[in-house]
Amino acid sequence: MTDDTRSPGTWRAPVAALANDDARTVYARLAAGMTGSDVQGGLSTSKWERALQTLARGGLLAFDEASGEPVPLAPFAAILAANPVESAAGIDKFLRGGRIDRYPMSAGERHALLLHVAERAFRPAEELTEAQVNERLRVFTDDHVTLRRYLVDAGILERSRSGGSYALSAQRDQPL
Repeated sequence: MTDDTRSPGTWRAPVAALANDDARTVYARLAAGMTGSDVQGGLSTSKWERALQTLARGGLLAFDEASGEPVPLAPFAAILAANPVESAAGIDKFLRGGRIDRYPMSAGERHALLLHVAERAFRPAEELTEAQVNERLRVFTDDHVTLRRYLVDAGILERSRSGGSYALSAQRDQPL
């Protein structure tokens, strides 16, 4: 296993450096523009030097070539650029690994999510028992009872008058 904490674009090294109380305090003071003895504060010389070494190893500071003074760096922009976070859009923001992570508050998004589930779980003109519906819905969530209720309430899934069977609604594409 390789240690990639010092590789460009990794977040581990700066986060590890900031986990150290003294290093975090020194970095905050440097980033705020403090200089001289204000940056060192009440730290002993040995603690001050260890904090600077920790910050340098973490990629959070460099030393000015001319003066030797510590200069704070802002590594997070480079880290984020090297590791972009893609934001999920549409119903994907409510799914994790194809399973429902949470239900949307917006009625339109909720309906789109329920349609997504229905299109994958059921076929038109197919009549299923409650047990069969539950089995298919378990693929999407552990709380299949709530999901089934949402599908019925949204008019996507119809329950027979006797309550013994379910089928896709012909009007399922229209939110209620």
